[in-house]
Amino acid sequence: MLNPIHRFKLIAYDIYNCFKYYLSKKASYSDWDGHSKFTPRLEEKIFVIGMNKTGTTSVKKALIDLGYTIGHQGTASSIFVYENKASFQEKIIKYCESADAFQDIPFSVPGVYKLLYEIYPRAKFILTVRDDADKWFNSMSKFYLGVFGGGNKLTPSSMFFAKKYRLGYAYIRHQKIFRKYNFFDSDGYKKIYNEHIDDVLQFFRDKEDQLLELNIAKRDAYKRFCEFLGDQPVYENFPWENKTIVV
Repeated sequence: MLNPIHRFKLIAYDIYNCFKYYLSKKASYSDWDGHSKFTPRLEEKIFVIGMNKTGTTSVKKALIDLGYTIGHQGTASSIFVYENKASFQEKIIKYCESADAFQDIPFSVPGVYKLLYEIYPRAKFILTVRDDADKWFNSMSKFYLGVFGGGNKLTPSSMFFAKKYRLGYAYIRHQKIFRKYNFFDSDGYKKIYNEHIDDVLQFFRDKEDQLLELNIAKRDAYKRFCEFLGDQPVYENFPWENKTIVV
């Protein structure tokens, strides 16, 4: 249990980060230009760059079962939330030395794959997708409603003060991706989702051997996944992890 002084310091730090986010004009990472000052690495990392609620957790499970080490998600997410763009580059690149493969935020954030490719030009990228943007948005909305809205109503304040996370953490993380549109604006969010897919496919158009577009609901998805990585399958179909039931 935290002593009162330590608890006060944590609350003060959280409040500071909240103010820093609101005062920053560079909080959004969706316009990442991919240019960095760091020397490219030769390691063949694996980056799952599909947006959240596209099967990324299932791909994580499949990667683990094939013997790959996975980066600690909480560490990467905190780097995304609490760092500006300059310090984000340095810290996330250092973090990528910790494992073979990475998924979820910030690797799922539009534009970040450009930085990853620049640093790891031999890496393999897996773009997870849903059948369409409507299914993705419905799944994401249902998931967030359950986690941050108690299954009843999702609001900015319910996410900002979510008991499961530090003060403001979940809200800032969410807004750094979607802040150009109103909170859970379906048309705006679906536009970001579709543009991310289009941008990734365009970026890798002349390096297709490094990109796999993957819908884990398809019958041949796991076979294609293993072929892309050059591994022997350990089961027939993808495990279904972190499932959100969409009515």
